[in-house]
Amino acid sequence: MTTNADGSSGVATESETSDPAVLTSDEVFTSSTDDSSTADPTPVSEATGEPDPDPVCGDGTLDQGEACDDGNDEDGDGCSTECAVSGSVMWSYVRNSDAVELEQFAGLALLGEDAVVAGLGFAEAGSQDVLVQRLSPDGDSVWDVVHDVAGDVDRGAGLIVAADTLTVFGSATVTRPDRSMAVERWVGLFSPDDGSLVQESTLGEGTLFGGAASVGGVVLVGTEGAGNTTERAWAGSITAGLALEYAVLDTGTEASQYNDVVVLPSGETFVAGMRGANTDNVADFIVDGLTSTSAWEIQRIAAEFNLRQAQGLAAAAGGDLFVGGLAFEELGGRALHLERFSEAEGVLWSVTESSADTESDEVEAVAVAPNGDVLVTGLYWGGASRDTDVLLRRYDANGEPRWSAELDFAGSRDLGRAIAVTASGAVYVAGRVTTGAGDVRAYVARVVP
Repeated sequence: MTTNADGSSGVATESETSDPAVLTSDEVFTSSTDDSSTADPTPVSEATGEPDPDPVCGDGTLDQGEACDDGNDEDGDGCSTECAVSGSVMWSYVRNSDAVELEQFAGLALLGEDAVVAGLGFAEAGSQDVLVQRLSPDGDSVWDVVHDVAGDVDRGAGLIVAADTLTVFGSATVTRPDRSMAVERWVGLFSPDDGSLVQESTLGEGTLFGGAASVGGVVLVGTEGAGNTTERAWAGSITAGLALEYAVLDTGTEASQYNDVVVLPSGETFVAGMRGANTDNVADFIVDGLTSTSAWEIQRIAAEFNLRQAQGLAAAAGGDLFVGGLAFEELGGRALHLERFSEAEGVLWSVTESSADTESDEVEAVAVAPNGDVLVTGLYWGGASRDTDVLLRRYDANGEPRWSAELDFAGSRDLGRAIAVTASGAVYVAGRVTTGAGDVRAYVARVVP
């Protein structure tokens, strides 16, 4: 690794791993989707028995070369405008290094139609480093960076595209002046052109889980404290130069954390997370509204759940929030939870469900499509094999299901950690997959909307 020109303690270098592999769906996983909208197959002309010379996608007839045809020209309804099944994988990109046994992408943002991802990986020397990578819409790696913050345990949790820079955030293990070690909130600015480090900073003891662009900077959320019963949810406003303008700390008496944040065009800021799990194993699913000096709870807890955690947050047109996470049900098991929340009216609708053959479904991340639909990713866990697969769901703005899919990679611990939708409607998902040898790899996939 080489030292940065700015003399900072961290370094950003070209990854020394072997070339990441671009793998087709047949080579990596099987995809299970809801294809109820698929028309009855009629691949040849009924009159002549010959192949239809002019197949037309959207005419309601399943021609040769079409995976589905639902008789319309609408994307997102289970069958795309190119007659591909929604949720099926167009391409996947899996990092592939003989020297690394654990990698994961935890954040996903968009540079136009390009996907940019951030996460963590173990380097050859054994230290855990921050991963940042940019991919083209066709799945080609534009650049790939492994960044060592302090030589020990570093974690990229997410990233934001704003002001011509990439703001990557997470945590880093640093050495204090008294030689003790501490986990601190970490944030770094990277160039979108080549991934080089521009600037980095730590923001005190704790971790960062979520972030969003704001006027003049970004808002970051996570925790303050060492991960015990004294840990409290934390949110801070960071300038473009990584200076901390102000910070908000949850004033409750129970352990808490913020997992995600959105900033509305009006400047209103909302965060989502959990409160209470580290004290008596009963957590509250929380959505808070923030100002620079205070935080206040604006959602009550549904009585039928004894533990819920909000993990993903996205804004709908008009300022409503889509909140996704998980719920432990009274009789056991874990269910995915998604709701549409209005500051004025509370919960407008909610979906809580688990697949019939699983013990656990959950939402890890939420995104809003240009047409107002909401997409979620997370994990699908259980069945006879008790493996986890990548869960994908798409709902309309009223909570009605549009399609669902599970991506089953070669190993046993697959997870969707981040999801994003471009202005043209393209859908990307990222997270981790497990190889047949048991190694955990970071992946990005583009799926049919």
